[in-house]
Amino acid sequence: MAQIITPKDTFALPGMSAGVVVNGPFIFISGQVALDSQGAIVGEADFPAQVAQVMKNFEAVLREGGATFRDVVKIGVFLSDRQYLPIWRELRGSYFSEPFPASTLVIAQLISPSLLIEVEAIASVRG
Repeated sequence: MAQIITPKDTFALPGMSAGVVVNGPFIFISGQVALDSQGAIVGEADFPAQVAQVMKNFEAVLREGGATFRDVVKIGVFLSDRQYLPIWRELRGSYFSEPFPASTLVIAQLISPSLLIEVEAIASVRG
């Protein structure tokens, strides 16, 4: 079980935990983008569609490793444009709930201009 760390002298952003203490084993999930099983981009120019594909890919990796979204303790989110931030904040609640994973969000140039989001994670597999 995860122990959430929220120091009283730090500001806690809504929808994330400052820190999470867990015991292993772990799944380290590489950055997932909106590619289907054939390598084609899903939802070109459609941010919600790309989020859905990224999370579909995430769920497949988690399931294969014996975990679920509830086991994710850290996510790194990379958006191609700041305009997608409010949409991401709205959509992430469909996948993550309290206690929220520790989180980092970066605005970055992704590997392809057609990709709008990339998400990486660490999950703690329950034994």
